[in-house]
Amino acid sequence: MRQLGEEIVIVALGDDGNPQGPIFFLSYARARSPRTSSASPHDVNRHVVRFFDDLSMNVDQLVGSPTGVDPGYMDESLESGTKWDRELLAVLGTCHVFVPLISSRYVNNSKWCPMEWDAFSRRTARTIPGRPSDLSQSGTAILPVTWSPVQDQLPQTVQELQFFLPKRLKDRDIAERYRENGIFGLLATDDMDAYGKVAWSLARRIADVYYAYQVEPMILSDSGHLCDSFWGDGR
Repeated sequence: MRQLGEEIVIVALGDDGNPQGPIFFLSYARARSPRTSSASPHDVNRHVVRFFDDLSMNVDQLVGSPTGVDPGYMDESLESGTKWDRELLAVLGTCHVFVPLISSRYVNNSKWCPMEWDAFSRRTARTIPGRPSDLSQSGTAILPVTWSPVQDQLPQTVQELQFFLPKRLKDRDIAERYRENGIFGLLATDDMDAYGKVAWSLARRIADVYYAYQVEPMILSDSGHLCDSFWGDGR
């Protein structure tokens, strides 16, 4: 679900009595409208919105949604200077897979993105017994996705994780087009064949992570101690 204005996110309880959040949380750096543009924040982030909707539909087909919970969540309410609310902390504390859309803005110019990453990474991910998976050695339910190419060096926290790469595709050239352009580039160049196949491949990977790990719920009471930079005191 999207967080719009004062909409309340309900945290359901699973069969084990634990809070039940969405399958994935889409973390992204919000684009800003140029001062001379009349476009709304929703318009300039329309590619992210489209991607979220397509990914949610795919994940729902693969996994289904917990009762009372949408398959995915993205937040559209935060702007510079806005305080986090309890609903956002609740979703970060209960979602199953964290999907950051990596871009230069994400790692260099956003204070909210590293805070979202930090909040999720504090939770413990445990391998579910009896679930065969090639993810068993990664130890994390964070699945970085290339949104747009980053020319500079990535922060260590980000580069030490294995990025999503589309697999199970007959056309290997699609993976290379994604690697070079990112999801945003595929949409911006109207490469819809590659985009659709990459979005489906990512949904399958999210499902793999969902079934491979149990991420212990941990809902923080506030965001005051979360790290707001990937770079610490500097590069």
